[in-house]
Amino acid sequence: MQKFTVTEISWIIGELSKTAENLKNQAGKEENSGIAAGFMNLRSQQLVSVADKLQKAISDGNKQIKIMY
Repeated sequence: MQKFTVTEISWIIGELSKTAENLKNQAGKEENSGIAAGFMNLRSQQLVSVADKLQKAISDGNKQIKIMY
């Protein structure tokens, strides 16, 4: 079993959020239109969703996170 501290999870949340913001900005650039921009926006939304779930787990004081396959 892997163990992470709240600080480590907070770092992960920060990196996910930064990457999501970068993807969102890249998708808005003129050279990234069409399908590429769509994929960047989708990935940005997915990363925000994961960051939000991790943040909620920390805020709620959860000590376990379930990994679903």
